[in-house]
Amino acid sequence: MGKVAEMSGKMVHTRRRKEETMDSRCQLAILNTSFQCPVLTLFLLPLLSFLGTSKVLMALQRTHSLLLLLLLTLVGLGLVQPSYGQDRMYQRFLRQHVHPEEIGGNDGYCNLMMQRRKMTSNHCKRFNTFIHEDIWNIHSICSTANIQCKNGKMNCHEGVVKVTDCRETGSSRVPNCRYRATASTRRVVIACEGNPGVPVHFDS
Repeated sequence: MGKVAEMSGKMVHTRRRKEETMDSRCQLAILNTSFQCPVLTLFLLPLLSFLGTSKVLMALQRTHSLLLLLLLTLVGLGLVQPSYGQDRMYQRFLRQHVHPEEIGGNDGYCNLMMQRRKMTSNHCKRFNTFIHEDIWNIHSICSTANIQCKNGKMNCHEGVVKVTDCRETGSSRVPNCRYRATASTRRVVIACEGNPGVPVHFDS
């Protein structure tokens, strides 16, 4: 009986040492993964609690496709916003609405800028607003209190800025789009996304 107990104790001790080694290897693997794809770390940590370190390590060792599948699934469910999509919307916002130089205010400005910013290629955009503020001042609007957007979402923010509103005359045709300009300092509402938030849509 004594030998059996001794052998059993050694087996338990050996198993614990293996588990500790697996835990260390798993933590190292997850650290390396976080450098390669930081967003996955947010979802690997909960998996550690539910599955245990050894099972997560086995998954990491078997294939990186599991991580890719996890990320694609989260994107499909709308739980992860792809950075390239957000960046594309941000770049579009800059192209259509941001012009820091305070040279607007007349019809000629609108006619030129609407064409230069590619909003008259296929059709004459009916209405557009150019913001004459530093981009960082526009970014700061995203840090104000959330308000409701026209589409019902709660990711809009408001601020007061200098603008030129360009309204199509109603009778012009591509490629000769013609606009009426109105310069003012007024309240605007923009939608922001990300953390920290960046402007992605001009709401009003």
